[in-house]
Amino acid sequence: MEQLLGDPDLVDQANRYLKEILRRIVLTPDETAQHGLAVQIETDFASLLGSDLTAEFGTTSTHLDC
Repeated sequence: MEQLLGDPDLVDQANRYLKEILRRIVLTPDETAQHGLAVQIETDFASLLGSDLTAEFGTTSTHLDC
């Protein structure tokens, strides 16, 4: 992945996809986490697959807790 993202054209492409699916990233203090922070990433993966998936499942957002 590091080699692929070393290509400026691929970095631009990845950036466009990430902008499309990432809605919000929340960092909160967490003493039990390895680096002292808990991360909540709110995404919209359905946007990558088009409106058909959204219509079929009736949702536009997916939440991932890391």
